[in-house]
Formats: sequence, structure tokens, C-alpha cells
Amino acid sequence: MKKNYRILLEAMLALAIISSLSITALSQSQTTKADLILLNGTVYTVDEKVNWDKQPQQAIAIAGKKIAYVGNSSGSKEYIGPKTRIVDLKGKMVLPGFIEAHMHPSGAAFLMAGVSLLNATTSEGYLKLIKDYALENPNASVIRGFGWNHPAFGPNGPTKELLDSVVPDKPVILVALDGHSAWVNSKALEMAGITNKTLDPSGGTIERDSKGNPSGTLREKSAIDPVVSKLPPLSEVEISQGLMRILGMAKEFGITTATDSGVFDEKTMDAYSNLDKEGKLDVRIRGEQVLDPGLGVKQIPALVAERNNYSSGLAQMKTAKLFMDGVVEGHTALLLEPYIDRPGFKSSPVWKADVFNDTVTALDKAGFQIEVHAVGDGAVRMVLDAYQRAMEKNGKRDSRHKIAHNVLVSPQDLPRFKTLGVIPVMQPNWFYYDSTFEKNNLAFLGPERAEHMMPMKSLIDSGAIVAIGTDFPVSDYPTMNPLDEIKTGVTRLPLPPDSNITKPYWPEERVDLKTVIECATINGAYVSFMENETGSLEVGKLADLIVIDRDLFKAPVQDINKAEVLTTILEGREVYGAFKENETVSLGAGKLSKAYENLFKDVAKEDVEQTDGLLAELDGGGAIFENNTQKIPS
Repeated sequence: MKKNYRILLEAMLALAIISSLSITALSQSQTTKADLILLNGTVYTVDEKVNWDKQPQQAIAIAGKKIAYVGNSSGSKEYIGPKTRIVDLKGKMVLPGFIEAHMHPSGAAFLMAGVSLLNATTSEGYLKLIKDYALENPNASVIRGFGWNHPAFGPNGPTKELLDSVVPDKPVILVALDGHSAWVNSKALEMAGITNKTLDPSGGTIERDSKGNPSGTLREKSAIDPVVSKLPPLSEVEISQGLMRILGMAKEFGITTATDSGVFDEKTMDAYSNLDKEGKLDVRIRGEQVLDPGLGVKQIPALVAERNNYSSGLAQMKTAKLFMDGVVEGHTALLLEPYIDRPGFKSSPVWKADVFNDTVTALDKAGFQIEVHAVGDGAVRMVLDAYQRAMEKNGKRDSRHKIAHNVLVSPQDLPRFKTLGVIPVMQPNWFYYDSTFEKNNLAFLGPERAEHMMPMKSLIDSGAIVAIGTDFPVSDYPTMNPLDEIKTGVTRLPLPPDSNITKPYWPEERVDLKTVIECATINGAYVSFMENETGSLEVGKLADLIVIDRDLFKAPVQDINKAEVLTTILEGREVYGAFKENETVSLGAGKLSKAYENLFKDVAKEDVEQTDGLLAELDGGGAIFENNTQKIPS
């Protein structure tokens, strides 16, 4: 009797297993098969619906351009098909791709098409680099370059005589690290027709010597443009090569989307678009068209046409960019109260107030997103006032207008960002003490303002949605590495490794790691109207993600930027650090169970053994590996 009962029980159990496996087989046959599965990782989804920093997942499956699965490793097995590649991450961190909400790839491509001054810090060092470059490039009709810093010179900037001493016979123009001043020689001034009779342009300054002659430093775009307009333009090939070089660096740092916050001509967007058509654009671009303060609303129809030309694909341009002021170190930031070293002087706005207000209102009515450069508290207030005026005239809409930098913000204006739906785009990689702080900020602003700049946490606490971007290459310590700005956002300590400063700058404004990562990912997606497509790792979103060699939440905060991005994936494409396919091991049915046991560690051994034959039949064999990916034979 017991024997018969045992036989019946075994038969019933077998029937149940067969029924279960049949359902599993049907389910697996209907599931989208992945092209790539990453297993055994520490996957931080940045999904704001959950406590993502406390609940990392293990696996992610990618099918085509999109994410098909996020969860534990065992749950991903049904996404394995005959052509799926599988990677054992061995605990490595996975994040959404970084979204740089403010940088200048095209500007960097232009500025770096000449002599780099980044390896010097003194006037003597700069002059040696310039002289060496001139000797190495005797056929260059002009010399352009980038990278000098204000502390190497006095408050009025470097002089033309210094440049004349090393290059007297051809025009030279060298842009400062902050991007808002240019150092030129006598030939460049002569070429542009700038003399002692030339008036300062609106929003710009021509520095002068004691006799009123141009001294060799030009402040802001309106003063620099007369020289730039006379330079031979870069060819489309040179522009494309420069962009490829800059974007090649960007993808190595895990950047999958970058806002080019300064597109000055159609050639730049053509270059981006052509790279996209050729399949060579490995970073998604959101361009911003720069407006001319002298043209006001007249230029909007042309901007609309440009927007229509670049409204699809990886390279799009739907945002208008304006400059309200300059920078503190050039005395061109617009302040509410005067500079302490120039009594009564607050600087002047780049735009006339009425023209600016009318232009912002017209752009808003035309459906543009707007970003305005505003460093000083006076500039920030003027921009907020203009956005409020546009909303009152045109009605409230989902405009997501932006203000870049926000170095000085009046406490009265902090809550207005949330009220108006304005996004502050901050540069955490600026948040620390250095020589520029002492020689410029402290000397020009005084301690009360100089010690309370860049209030990122206050903006977040006020309810604003904050995004971040390095502003590369514009910085005293140029970087486009998002891990640098994440570190300084958390610590507010110096980036330069040789700095001996251990005191954090305005420590009350430090932001926690979870929040800064959100600013660098999902908030950046929100800025670009892409929060439903990217910025977090969720099923159905684009597969924009990165693999990092360590878990940032477990690393010491001072080592955050020592982490290395190993792989960058854009829309399912491994654009950097592609997983290797060497050392492939073909696994037959007899080894399949062990392979699944290794990879899906939370699946009981006996269940694996029971389903071994079925899985072998479904998958047609398999390939599993630890350090490299391997392709399952088709």
C-alpha cells in the first residue's frame, strides 16, 4: 500500500513539475529575448518611486535600444535567447548614464584648435608655451589658444606687449579659462580695428592703459567678437574632428547626454548631425542656439527654422541661450551691490532690460526652452523677473526654463525658482577654495558674499529641481568628469590633487551623494524633457547606462572621483569599454545546469537540475563567462 501511494505521489509530483515547466516554457517563448544581460551587479536604478539607494538590483537586460528587465539575477534567465550575451559584473556598480546639463563641446573643439596653456600658471610659463607653438607652426596665419588664468595677472588682465614680445608679426587671440576674457596682441587689435577711439560695446569691456589705449584684454563676447570675426573659420572637417575628440573624452567619463550650451553657428549642428547620420555620434547632444543682444526679437524666426532643422535624432537643438552677465573675476558679473574694490560699480547687463524682457517673452511664446547665463545676484534677479513677466503675459506652461551658474543668489530669490518652475543648473566642480577665490572673489566681493556663493543645497531645499554640468572647458580646473562634480558636490573640497586645503567651502551647502547623483541623471533628463525616456534604469526606457569599477555608496567620499567608468552604453550600444568576446567557452547540455547555478545563485540546485533539459532545448546551448562576455551559439 505504501509502495503504491509512493508511486502515485511521485506521479502527481512529476505531473506538477511537467505542468509547471510547460507554463515556464510558454512564458519564456513569449518573453523578449535580450541582446545583453548584466548579472550579479549592484544596479542603482535612480527610480524615484523607490528608495533606490537602499534597494539596488542585481541584473539588467537590454533588448535593442531599450531596457527589457531590471531585477534580481535569477529573474533575468527568461530573457536569455540564442544570441544573448551575458556578463557577470561581480558586484560592480551600474548607474544611468550621466547627463551633462551644461558644457561646451563645440566651444572646446574651437578653443583647443591651437595652443593649450593648461600646463602653465604664470605669465612666463604662458609666454614660453606660446613662443614654442609659434616656432612649431610657422605657417599658421593666426595663433589661437585657450587656458590662461586671471590670478597670473593683475585685475586689468594681461597686456598686448607681453604677447608682442613673443609673436609680433601675426594676430594672436587666447581665451581665458573662464571663457569670458581674451588676451590679444597688437596685430589682433589692428586686424579688428580696435583703437583708443573704439567705445566699449554693450555688455563688454575693452581694458585700457593709462593713456586710454586698448591694453590687450577684452571682456565678454561683444568685445571679443570683432577679433574672432576676422579669424579664418575652422573647416567642417576640423570642427568634426574636434567634436570627435571632445565627445570621445565624454563617453569615457560615462556621459550619455550632453547639453552644448553655446552653439554659435549652423556649421556646428551640421557637424553633429552628420556624425549622427554616419553612426559616429556616441553622445546624445542637446544644443542651445546663442542669441545676439543687438538683434532682439528679430532673430526669432531664424531660430525657429533652426529648431525645425534639428528636431530629431541624437543631435537636436530646441533651446535658446542668452547671456545676462559675465564673471566675477572680470568684474562683469552683474551685482545687486557694488564690488568692494570699485566703489559704486555693479557692472552692466549684457542685454538692455527692455530688449531682454521682450525677447524672453517672444521666445517663450514661440515655445522655446530658454537658458540664461547669470553669475551675479543682480543678473539672477533680472532673469527671474523676465521669466515671471513671460509667464504672466503668455500663460503658464511646461517651459522648464533654466538659469546657468547662479554663483550669487539673493535669499529673497531662492523660492522663486520653484514658484516659476525655473531650473538652476549648477557647477559643483567650482565649489571649493583656491587661489582664484582669494585673489578675485574675496578681493572683489568681500567676505560676506565671497563666503556664500553657489547655494546648491539651499536651492534644493527650496524645492527647485537642480541639474548639474561641469561647464567644460570653462573652469579654473577644467574637467568634464561627472565624478569630479559629484565629489565636490558632496564634499565642497578642492579638486586639484596637489591642493593642501582641507577646509570645505561653505560646508552647510554640502549635498548628500544620492541627491547629487539624481542631479547628474534623472534631473538632467528632466531638463531635456526626457525623463520618461532616460535618466533612470526602468523597463521600457532607453538603455543609457554605465558600469563603474566600485560602489560609490561604499567608497570614502574623498575617493569618489577615483572611481573609473568601465563601460558606457547609449541606447543599447556599447560606445565605450565594450564587453570582450574572447576566451569563449561553449557549454553543452551536461554543463548547462552548473552554468545556471553559478549565475543564478538564488535558484536552488535541484530546480536547476530539473529544468536543465528544458532550458537546453529552449536556449539551444549557452555561453557563460565571468570576466568577459560570450555569445550564445545560434
